[in-house]
Amino acid sequence: MNVSFADFADKEADRWMTRALPIIDTYVNKMTGRGYPESEVREWLSFIKKRSEYWSAKQVELKIRTATGTAEMRH
Repeated sequence: MNVSFADFADKEADRWMTRALPIIDTYVNKMTGRGYPESEVREWLSFIKKRSEYWSAKQVELKIRTATGTAEMRH
């Protein structure tokens, strides 16, 4: 299997994050509609983001290679 990856420039990554915001807001609205406080839902999302950043940094630090992620983490 031949796999290739595209690296996004920071500007492109920012553009995709901006495009994802309505999807995130839809999720938050759905969860608040189920009775969860908005602040709690946003805390969940913040926690997921922080843990993802933490474990990605650990992966680089420990030189754990993967097929995805930043260029320095890939095989």
